[in-house]
Amino acid sequence: MSRGGFTLFTEKKTASPWQLLHSPDNLSAAFCDADSANWTLHSGLGQVYALPVEGGRPAPLRLRGLLASSIFAGELLVGESEFKRLFPSVSAPRYFLIAAPRGHETAVAEALCRNLGDFGAEVASTAEILNTYTRVQNTYLSTFLALGGLGMLLGAVGLIVMLLRNALERRREFALMLATGFSRADLARLLLLENAGLLICGVACGKVSAFIAVAPRVLAIDACVNWLQLAIMLLAILFIGLAGSFLAAIAATRGRLLEGLREE
Repeated sequence: MSRGGFTLFTEKKTASPWQLLHSPDNLSAAFCDADSANWTLHSGLGQVYALPVEGGRPAPLRLRGLLASSIFAGELLVGESEFKRLFPSVSAPRYFLIAAPRGHETAVAEALCRNLGDFGAEVASTAEILNTYTRVQNTYLSTFLALGGLGMLLGAVGLIVMLLRNALERRREFALMLATGFSRADLARLLLLENAGLLICGVACGKVSAFIAVAPRVLAIDACVNWLQLAIMLLAILFIGLAGSFLAAIAATRGRLLEGLREE
């Protein structure tokens, strides 16, 4: 842990954050996985959690550090002396972290299983443990991403159809404007500016609403947001909308507009 293999958020910056587990305090110090603290314990950094212990009242623990996306999901980390005080019946460690040489992880795991398998030892890599924790989450994310992409595609097609229909239904209005001195280029420019303004306002309102909805997660201490991907998606929406507006402007101003005015 001291070699920096974990992303740790603490109440205060310190050169050796793991020493916070041994700091003298009226309350026992503990570290916890950030997602577990938020969704399982309904707690957070600096807050107190009552831990059930053997044969007594729950022991209050202050969460002095949160681990981001760690292998300790669902676990609480406390100092060794505090652990022995809280759980005196546990006489020996049951969990070991082994730093294997790079590229030899499989060989080390096989050797441990071969020599310690008869004693009930189980060996798993950190990648396997993390994949186990995130498998359900990744399944939901993949489903929502697929549905979101389908919704974006349908929305883009619907936007283009709506713009074209709206423009074609206003051909008589454009014919009247053409008869009063506007040129076809002026009509196309006005229609493009009108639709582009509505599009930008709609995207802005949607972006603000979406940010309000996800603000608690975005502002979380372990949040990792792909702002570049979000910016590319917004630009793609604007590009599709502007392209649809351009097509609508061309479709509405071409052909014999004055014939529609004569019919009116």
